Amino acid sequence: MADFNYEGLWNETMLQLWNDMGDEEFAGWFLDMKYLRAGEDSIVIGFPSAFHRDKVKCHFQGVIKSILNKLTDRKITLEYEVVKKTELVILDT
Repeated sequence: MADFNYEGLWNETMLQLWNDMGDEEFAGWFLDMKYLRAGEDSIVIGFPSAFHRDKVKCHFQGVIKSILNKLTDRKITLEYEVVKKTELVILDT
């Protein structure tokens, strides 16, 4: 099975989106998203909550896919997962 790594493509997509949106709007919606992995024609993105995932998917999926299509000759699909933030454990010493 081949490994696909589109993290560079994802980062370029986010950079273009940031340039188009500006700091505040981009930070509010996209800083907590994380590239998780890729398949041959897909990118899997992690979100901290279902609410966050649903809002980005509803309001920004089209523009994200548009940027991806401009950057590559592949039709990349987006997949979304809710990823729990790692809990910090404080140990008493």
